[in-house]
Amino acid sequence: MTATIPLTEEALAVRLRALEDERGILRTLHRYSHCMDYGLTKEWSECFAPDGVFDVKDLSGKRFHRENNRKELAAYLASKKVPPERYDKHIVAAPLIEVKGNTATATSYFVAIGAGAKALEIHVYGRYEDTMVKTGGEWLIKERIATVEGRMIH
Repeated sequence: MTATIPLTEEALAVRLRALEDERGILRTLHRYSHCMDYGLTKEWSECFAPDGVFDVKDLSGKRFHRENNRKELAAYLASKKVPPERYDKHIVAAPLIEVKGNTATATSYFVAIGAGAKALEIHVYGRYEDTMVKTGGEWLIKERIATVEGRMIH
Protein backbone atom coordinates (compact mmCIF):
# COMPACT_ATOMS: atom_id res chain seq x y z
CA MET A 1 0.00 0.00 0.00
CA THR A 2 1.29 3.47 -0.88
CA ALA A 3 1.25 6.16 1.76
CA THR A 4 -0.83 9.22 0.88
CA ILE A 5 0.79 12.58 1.47
CA PRO A 6 -1.73 15.21 2.51
CA LEU A 7 -1.86 18.25 0.23
CA THR A 8 -1.88 21.73 1.67
CA GLU A 9 -4.50 24.27 0.67
CA GLU A 10 -1.80 26.17 -1.22
CA ALA A 11 -0.73 23.05 -3.14
CA LEU A 12 -4.34 22.29 -4.05
CA ALA A 13 -4.87 25.89 -5.20
CA VAL A 14 -1.82 25.63 -7.49
CA ARG A 15 -3.08 22.36 -8.97
CA LEU A 16 -6.59 23.77 -9.46
CA ARG A 17 -5.18 26.88 -11.18
CA ALA A 18 -3.14 24.66 -13.53
CA LEU A 19 -6.25 22.64 -14.44
CA GLU A 20 -8.30 25.79 -14.99
CA ASP A 21 -5.58 27.25 -17.23
CA GLU A 22 -5.37 24.10 -19.32
CA ARG A 23 -9.17 23.95 -19.61
CA GLY A 24 -9.28 27.62 -20.66
CA ILE A 25 -6.70 26.96 -23.39
CA LEU A 26 -8.66 23.95 -24.65
CA ARG A 27 -11.82 26.06 -24.73
CA THR A 28 -10.10 28.64 -26.97
CA LEU A 29 -8.69 25.94 -29.26
CA HIS A 30 -12.14 24.41 -29.72
CA ARG A 31 -13.99 27.75 -29.93
CA TYR A 32 -11.64 28.68 -32.80
CA SER A 33 -12.84 25.67 -34.82
CA HIS A 34 -16.54 26.18 -34.13
CA CYS A 35 -16.39 29.87 -35.01
CA MET A 36 -14.36 29.24 -38.17
CA ASP A 37 -16.66 26.50 -39.42
CA TYR A 38 -19.80 28.60 -39.05
CA GLY A 39 -18.36 31.91 -40.24
CA LEU A 40 -18.56 33.69 -36.88
CA THR A 41 -16.02 36.27 -38.00
CA LYS A 42 -15.95 38.53 -34.93
CA GLU A 43 -15.97 35.64 -32.47
CA TRP A 44 -13.26 33.79 -34.43
CA SER A 45 -10.96 36.81 -34.56
CA GLU A 46 -11.51 37.28 -30.81
CA CYS A 47 -9.91 33.87 -30.18
CA PHE A 48 -6.71 35.80 -30.94
CA ALA A 49 -5.01 38.58 -29.00
CA PRO A 50 -5.62 42.00 -30.63
CA ASP A 51 -2.20 41.73 -32.32
CA GLY A 52 -2.54 37.98 -32.84
CA VAL A 53 -0.88 36.25 -35.78
CA PHE A 54 -2.16 33.40 -37.95
CA ASP A 55 0.61 32.07 -40.19
CA VAL A 56 -0.11 29.16 -42.55
CA LYS A 57 2.65 27.45 -44.50
CA ASP A 58 3.66 24.08 -45.88
CA LEU A 59 6.53 21.80 -44.86
CA SER A 60 8.95 23.60 -47.20
CA GLY A 61 8.12 26.94 -45.55
CA LYS A 62 6.05 28.25 -48.47
CA ARG A 63 3.49 30.62 -46.97
CA PHE A 64 -0.17 30.32 -47.98
CA HIS A 65 -1.28 33.36 -45.97
CA ARG A 66 -0.51 35.37 -42.83
CA GLU A 67 -2.75 37.67 -40.84
CA ASN A 68 -1.26 40.02 -38.24
CA ASN A 69 -4.15 41.42 -36.19
CA ARG A 70 -7.88 40.99 -35.55
CA LYS A 71 -8.84 43.22 -38.48
CA GLU A 72 -6.83 41.09 -40.93
CA LEU A 73 -8.09 37.90 -39.26
CA ALA A 74 -11.72 38.95 -39.63
CA ALA A 75 -11.16 39.87 -43.30
CA TYR A 76 -9.57 36.46 -43.92
CA LEU A 77 -12.50 34.52 -42.45
CA ALA A 78 -15.02 36.78 -44.20
CA SER A 79 -13.46 35.68 -47.52
CA LYS A 80 -14.10 31.96 -46.83
CA LYS A 81 -17.13 29.92 -47.88
CA VAL A 82 -19.23 29.03 -44.84
CA PRO A 83 -22.67 27.50 -44.23
CA PRO A 84 -25.02 27.22 -45.93
CA GLU A 85 -22.69 27.43 -48.94
CA ARG A 86 -20.07 25.08 -47.51
CA TYR A 87 -19.91 22.91 -44.39
CA ASP A 88 -16.33 22.18 -43.32
CA LYS A 89 -15.20 20.91 -39.95
CA HIS A 90 -11.83 21.88 -38.46
CA ILE A 91 -10.85 19.37 -35.79
CA VAL A 92 -8.09 19.92 -33.24
CA ALA A 93 -6.60 16.81 -31.65
CA ALA A 94 -3.96 15.67 -29.18
CA PRO A 95 -2.96 19.08 -27.79
CA LEU A 96 0.21 19.21 -25.70
CA ILE A 97 -0.06 22.24 -23.42
CA GLU A 98 2.67 23.85 -21.33
CA VAL A 99 1.65 26.76 -19.08
CA LYS A 100 4.16 29.22 -17.63
CA GLY A 101 2.39 31.98 -15.73
CA ASN A 102 0.27 34.02 -18.15
CA THR A 103 1.80 32.50 -21.27
CA ALA A 104 1.57 29.02 -22.68
CA THR A 105 2.37 26.90 -25.68
CA ALA A 106 0.05 24.37 -27.27
CA THR A 107 1.06 21.98 -30.02
CA SER A 108 -1.73 20.01 -31.65
CA TYR A 109 -2.81 18.24 -34.80
CA PHE A 110 -5.51 19.59 -37.06
CA VAL A 111 -7.63 18.15 -39.83
CA ALA A 112 -10.27 19.86 -41.95
CA ILE A 113 -12.90 17.67 -43.53
CA GLY A 114 -15.76 18.53 -45.84
CA ALA A 115 -17.89 17.40 -48.72
CA GLY A 116 -16.09 16.21 -51.81
CA ALA A 117 -17.55 15.39 -55.20
CA LYS A 118 -18.85 11.99 -54.07
CA ALA A 119 -17.94 11.62 -50.39
CA LEU A 120 -16.38 13.35 -47.43
CA GLU A 121 -12.76 14.35 -47.97
CA ILE A 122 -9.86 15.39 -45.84
CA HIS A 123 -9.15 18.82 -47.30
CA VAL A 124 -6.06 19.55 -45.22
CA TYR A 125 -4.20 18.26 -42.18
CA GLY A 126 -1.15 19.25 -40.21
CA ARG A 127 0.12 20.74 -36.99
CA TYR A 128 -0.65 23.88 -35.01
CA GLU A 129 2.05 25.48 -32.88
CA ASP A 130 0.39 28.07 -30.69
CA THR A 131 1.69 30.70 -28.32
CA MET A 132 -1.09 31.65 -25.92
CA VAL A 133 -1.48 34.62 -23.57
CA LYS A 134 -3.84 35.03 -20.64
CA THR A 135 -5.57 38.39 -20.95
CA GLY A 136 -8.33 39.49 -18.59
CA GLY A 137 -8.66 35.92 -17.33
CA GLU A 138 -9.13 34.48 -20.86
CA TRP A 139 -6.59 32.50 -22.86
CA LEU A 140 -6.05 33.93 -26.36
CA ILE A 141 -3.88 32.93 -29.29
CA LYS A 142 -0.91 35.28 -29.60
CA GLU A 143 0.57 33.38 -32.54
CA ARG A 144 -0.67 30.34 -34.43
CA ILE A 145 1.72 28.70 -36.86
CA ALA A 146 -0.18 26.16 -38.94
CA THR A 147 2.05 23.79 -40.86
CA VAL A 148 0.15 22.00 -43.60
CA GLU A 149 1.50 18.48 -43.91
CA GLY A 150 -0.98 17.27 -46.53
CA ARG A 151 -3.89 18.59 -48.56
CA MET A 152 -6.30 17.74 -51.36
CA ILE A 153 -5.22 19.00 -54.74
CA HIS A 154 -8.18 19.80 -56.99
